[in-house]
Amino acid sequence: MLNKLTKQQLIISLKELGIQNGDNLFVISDLANIGYLHQNKDKTLNNWIEIFDELVGVKGGYMLPAYNKGSMFFKTKKNFNKTTASYCGSFSNFLINNKNFIRSKHPLMSVVGRGEYILPIIEKHDHKSLSYTYLNDFIKLKNSKILMLGTYNKTHFPQTLHLAQENLGITKKNIFKGIVQINFLDEHGIKRLFKRYDYGGCTRGAFKLYPLLIKHNILKKGIVGNSISALVDAKKSYDILLNQIKLNPKIYLCDNKNCIDCFGNPYLVGIKSFNFFTNKILKIIKIK
Repeated sequence: MLNKLTKQQLIISLKELGIQNGDNLFVISDLANIGYLHQNKDKTLNNWIEIFDELVGVKGGYMLPAYNKGSMFFKTKKNFNKTTASYCGSFSNFLINNKNFIRSKHPLMSVVGRGEYILPIIEKHDHKSLSYTYLNDFIKLKNSKILMLGTYNKTHFPQTLHLAQENLGITKKNIFKGIVQINFLDEHGIKRLFKRYDYGGCTRGAFKLYPLLIKHNILKKGIVGNSISALVDAKKSYDILLNQIKLNPKIYLCDNKNCIDCFGNPYLVGIKSFNFFTNKILKIIKIK
């Protein structure tokens, strides 16, 4: 049974976590983990908007990932528009359909949000942009922070990891580049095909880097509702992660030996990727 949480309790908890008036937030959320419910789904999500508006004030802002699925190159192409459903959760989809929020025009890796300094970042992010390039501008903002709202766990990690990968050229070395596609309308209203050539890949091993962020006082964690959340300094986390990946590009590999991102990627594991796919094929044809 869900705890009887109130808006005010959540606001107090998020302020204790470190959110201040004027902050610019990138929010990675799993609201089900928080356990807050007010009457129905829509009213609950609208209350979350009110919570964030009160927290950051008129000079702050916030945005969320609004990534969506495409199609494999051999399948019928999907179409992207400003209301295309996202796989990033109920809050992202609620904001996508709210006229007071803006969604970027990147056909597969869009973000949605609002705020005086957030909007110019969103408006620049389109089919010509790399997947995570908007974060280059975000980390330069005053008081830019990443909120892991109910997502401080082994399956989520601050997006500055992907930005570090992107700026080091790693995202363009993923084996899936060019495979996923989607139709979209360009700035002239012409229907075009978008092919994604950059991937951040698996982050299920990145949780091992959380102690590093805590050690450098870059991350603060605390209880929000029924779950552990965390607030991360965006710029400082990027700098730390960039240096760590330079030293060891394999530092974020997960422990799942069946993970194609981590153990089937020639860039990360070299010739071992050949063995990975050989074993996969042998299992498919049931030869051992």
